Amino acid sequence: MILAPVMITILILLSIMTPVVLGYTSVINMDFDYTYPEDYNATLSSLASVEDIDNDGDYELVLYHIDSSSTGAAIEIPVSASLYNTSISFTAQFAYPDGLYVYIIDSSMISAINDTPDREWEDSFDANIDVYGYLIGFDIYDNNIKIMYRNETTHAELTRVSYSFEHGVPVSVVIEISNAVLTVRINGEVVLARSLLDLGINFNYIVIGGRVGSWSAENDCWIDDIVIFTADEEKSNQTSTPPSFVIETYPSEVTGKPGEHTAFNVGVRNLGGIGDCELRIYDHEGNLVVNMVGTVNENSTITFGVGFDLPSEPGEYVWTIEVYNLYTEEIDDAVGFTVIVTNETTNTTTTTTTPTNTTSANTTTTTAITEKLSEWKNKISEWWGGLTTEQKIAVVAGGFIFLMILVYAVSNPSRKVR
Repeated sequence: MILAPVMITILILLSIMTPVVLGYTSVINMDFDYTYPEDYNATLSSLASVEDIDNDGDYELVLYHIDSSSTGAAIEIPVSASLYNTSISFTAQFAYPDGLYVYIIDSSMISAINDTPDREWEDSFDANIDVYGYLIGFDIYDNNIKIMYRNETTHAELTRVSYSFEHGVPVSVVIEISNAVLTVRINGEVVLARSLLDLGINFNYIVIGGRVGSWSAENDCWIDDIVIFTADEEKSNQTSTPPSFVIETYPSEVTGKPGEHTAFNVGVRNLGGIGDCELRIYDHEGNLVVNMVGTVNENSTITFGVGFDLPSEPGEYVWTIEVYNLYTEEIDDAVGFTVIVTNETTNTTTTTTTPTNTTSANTTTTTAITEKLSEWKNKISEWWGGLTTEQKIAVVAGGFIFLMILVYAVSNPSRKVR
């Protein structure tokens, strides 16, 4: 009788202590306090060190110290990663200048890092070593995040987004790859999402490192709490319902002064399974002026807050909003809206719910009421202008007397006014 509750308690404790990760077959967890690189056959580069930077009992993997230059360090972790189910998370303290990098590659590169620790690893693959795979580069100096890839035939940049990094402050970094879509989150915010190419190689190593060039580092750069989930299931086993996006709400018309900044919301609904989309806004010349990424749950809507500067010349322009499906690599929906630039003081947006070419009944009714009120106002103005001064005084006095009687009646509801 006593064993039953004891066993239940043990099971509950185990369920709390053991992370449950659905769909993953391998878990790596390094906090540098109780779990170490050697526990997972990981290799530190020659300049890497595990230190208690803040003297708080919490140890970090230091990539370079404050005031250091022309140096850098990394950790290389053997894995069996997949384009369909891999997650890499860690805590990082970025340091200005230069950057931090993550490689997902087919063969070891730790020797190359030892040979040239100040190499711009966050910017590119080293063409002198035969390492193939993906690079996620966090370029703190140039304020951008990029994805590059390399196989035996191609070496190219896949995408790049602007991002303003915090320096000297620990942040959470998560890199998720699901169904060949890579998503980067910093402190929970999606900062980059992009579909990946099948490079025809096996991903056997993950490298996380950082380096500073000839500049002097403004603070310590370190990483901690590395958690990696990996699995090599086929795509067919990972795919549920593909996402399908539609633009649900958007401004049919935006008005403002030349060069003025305007902002509004765009709602995007996902009619399929959970997935990532990219919202794009193009101006009348086809230039991309807004580019934002978001993850949308099944049968849910995400609201993008967008902003941009209006054209510098007065006129009426047609701009385009489109939503790009990062899973199917196709444009799911696109709508046009009118941008009116005028020297008048008006700054308005007219929101449309679901794309339509017909005027709604509510808009028609509101317009009719506005026109009728304007007509009455004009008639009253004409009538008042035709009165003499004595007639105007009599009208005002009569209105005042009527108002006093009305107030008295309301204040004394039990008495009759004769």
